[in-house]
Amino acid sequence: MQQPIGSSPRFLDILRMAAHVAPTALRPLLTGETGTGKEVLARYIHAHSPRAEKPFVAVNCGAIPETLFEAAFFGHKKGAFTSASADSMGLILSADKGTLFLDEIGELPLPCQAKLLRVLQPVRGRLTSDVTPVGDTHPRAVDVRIIAATNVDLWSEVKAKRFRSDLFWRLRDIEIKIPALRERREDIVALAESLLEDYDLTLTFRAKAKLRRHRWPGNIRELQQVIRVAAEFRKFAGAKEIDMEDLLFGEFEDLGVPDLEPVSPRSIPCKTKMGGFVWVETPGTRLESTGGDQGVFVEWLDGFVAVELLDGNGARRGSAYWPLADVVASEDGTKVAIPSDVEAWFAQRTTALQAG
Repeated sequence: MQQPIGSSPRFLDILRMAAHVAPTALRPLLTGETGTGKEVLARYIHAHSPRAEKPFVAVNCGAIPETLFEAAFFGHKKGAFTSASADSMGLILSADKGTLFLDEIGELPLPCQAKLLRVLQPVRGRLTSDVTPVGDTHPRAVDVRIIAATNVDLWSEVKAKRFRSDLFWRLRDIEIKIPALRERREDIVALAESLLEDYDLTLTFRAKAKLRRHRWPGNIRELQQVIRVAAEFRKFAGAKEIDMEDLLFGEFEDLGVPDLEPVSPRSIPCKTKMGGFVWVETPGTRLESTGGDQGVFVEWLDGFVAVELLDGNGARRGSAYWPLADVVASEDGTKVAIPSDVEAWFAQRTTALQAG
């Protein structure tokens, strides 16, 4: 199963909520922009539920024509209509005792919504009522957990009379809103590196900086495409690294760096308790220390400064994020002051983050 990847506070909150919902009988409604990983989270919920060993069936509601809805969802008997050359269980019966994931539920036509609503009525300890295949006269008992997802504001659709309010409340026991990729920039490099696991390739510091700076209108789906294209080209060239020039965004490129206001050194929080500070160039530099060659990679994010601690071989040892208000920036925004004792600073930041 494809696992959700991320360690940003917002994404960890999402995973915690999903873990709480998974063992229950609640129907979560997953919301968020296209490409944010709603199906991955739905599979995560299923895998951590008592139904984990049963089927997980995913369907894009916008891809099923209204005229075929009943046959697709409820199944049909052989000969029920012209093209029915054999019996079909349908999506709901195929997911019996398991989970049915209704992606893009907001695209379901109103007449189909009424038919789906009838099935979602719990009956005698089951989460769903009976279904009757097209051309059959005998109802079939079925017990399916429904997880729905949408990239539109479903309540606005209800108010506009394009989505049934009764179906909305039947599907939304609890809502889990998945943040856009630009709202969880701390996770971008980890996601990109996971996509490179099948390639013998690594990302350079400059490539990581470019990935974090992009706005990602297509979210994780866009990241997958950008990394795959870069990896295929670099693999063909026999390279071992992906650099920033290999990351092709085309007309969607948006690498705007947030505006920086000079910050007074007095704003450095006393809790740092570090003896001295050094200026570090952005987007990256290396520092010499008594402990050997240690690397520090610094980059501006939206409202934060990201710093990665590297070992002598350039391998990533850890990362930390400071609000802009808590650092000293140069007038032109090309330098940031960080504690000269980088090891102690990272140890303190890690302890503070764990405590939080």
